[in-house]
Amino acid sequence: MGRNRRPKLSDRDDLPYIDAVLLETFRFRPPVPLSIPHSAIKDTVIKGYTVPKGTMIIQNIWACHHDPKLWNHHEKFDPGRFIDGNGKLINVDRVVPFSSGKMKFLSFFFESKVKRGDEIEGQWAEVRRKSRMFRRRLTGMKKDGSRDLLE
Repeated sequence: MGRNRRPKLSDRDDLPYIDAVLLETFRFRPPVPLSIPHSAIKDTVIKGYTVPKGTMIIQNIWACHHDPKLWNHHEKFDPGRFIDGNGKLINVDRVVPFSSGKMKFLSFFFESKVKRGDEIEGQWAEVRRKSRMFRRRLTGMKKDGSRDLLE
């Protein structure tokens, strides 16, 4: 790796600092400040507060990532906060860039689908194709670049 060859997906375990930089980037400047709205599926009590069934719940992602009780020097960009003394990743679950729960990192979806590094481009090509298709539908743009004018 390095000057001899490019890194591959299989090298990821040997490059924890790259993951630490990504985690710190998501922590320091989350892609979205608030999660998508959810609703309570049943009456519940959280830390003494009653949350009735059907209550809209929106997670403040920015506040979670900048809470001084959770993060030392939360106002500074420091990937080292995710590396322990042995060079291993720590505190990974404390970062929730999109939301909390099973699909908190979109990359988990791609990692489960991609078995070899050379398949990544095919996966992203499909994402780009679907994104263009969605954008055309949203804007009324046709494949040739012209638009349907709505009255």
